[in-house]
Amino acid sequence: MVQVSHQRKVIRALHAEGVKRGLDHDGLHDVCKSRFGLDSMAELNLQQAKALFRDLTGADFARPRVTLPKRGYGRRGVLEMVTPAHMEVLGRAFSERGWGPETRRAFIARQLQGREEIRTVADF
Repeated sequence: MVQVSHQRKVIRALHAEGVKRGLDHDGLHDVCKSRFGLDSMAELNLQQAKALFRDLTGADFARPRVTLPKRGYGRRGVLEMVTPAHMEVLGRAFSERGWGPETRRAFIARQLQGREEIRTVADF
């Protein structure tokens, strides 16, 4: 099923590239028939469709990359905010290690990738 869905995406991309190059469906059909000897574009398998795409564009057809959500936005549900009790525990841990304000700030910024403020329990 995934391959069929991907194949449809490649065929749609072929049509879009065909339009860019002045080829309508019949023009793509003619290219398909001369290249692979098939009577219909629906008969193209995934490898043939990708080869035809490569012939038209000079590039391989690649699935779009999925970007990861920003920190704090990827979880479903409600984010639990940090409480004063959480901050008190963190303050005690810093004190036990003898860390001053600058060391604390640098540690938090390093752990939160540049942010210097603990907002959620996940950050904590």
